[in-house]
Amino acid sequence: MALFMAMLGPLVLRSPRGLRRSAQWLLDFAVCSAVLLAGLWITGRDGKMLTYGALVLACATSHAVGQRLWRK
Repeated sequence: MALFMAMLGPLVLRSPRGLRRSAQWLLDFAVCSAVLLAGLWITGRDGKMLTYGALVLACATSHAVGQRLWRK
């Protein structure tokens, strides 16, 4: 998920500012991994919809922060 967002995000968002693709990928990967591990720790098992919902929100937020979308 992090790799596809880092590759396709600049094409969709057309944001001239922001992190390079490699830095954006690392940021998204770190955030997604932390959310998945937190979901596993909190719920006790993998594959809960709560974890996947939090994953989508966290990855979208980290991508928006990395691309500096609040300055558009």
